[in-house]
Amino acid sequence: MITHPELDALNDLWIEKCAGRAVPAPTDIDASMPTNWCDHAGWIVVEDDDPRFRIRWVGAWLRARWNVPGTLGNPEEVGGEIGAILCADLVRASRLKAPIFTLRPPFAAFEETQYSEMILPLSSDGEIVDVLLVAGYHLPKSH
Repeated sequence: MITHPELDALNDLWIEKCAGRAVPAPTDIDASMPTNWCDHAGWIVVEDDDPRFRIRWVGAWLRARWNVPGTLGNPEEVGGEIGAILCADLVRASRLKAPIFTLRPPFAAFEETQYSEMILPLSSDGEIVDVLLVAGYHLPKSH
């Protein structure tokens, strides 16, 4: 269930870049990701099999949804309910080697609508997920 055209487009790009593999390589997406997605996306490195995660970068819109500063080093630092759900979804995406789609409630008092978040696994060697691309967008008010 994808509920935003930009997430549909990003998912379509991920499927195209799979090109017969289980998941695409980080370089397949990194080189072709339009800059208009960057503010709504994050690049999370999977550091080992535990798995542990390190945030390489996260766009301002997504950082505001997570209610975190720009200097965040790993998703565990997000904290609270947001952090627990995010970390569980990151683990699921890395283990399943499949996209994860989640509807998120409005977390901040200034937000009125839910948003949809998607996590796409990427693998440099085709076997082990070493990067997770996270993206999120507000849902239309009809949701």
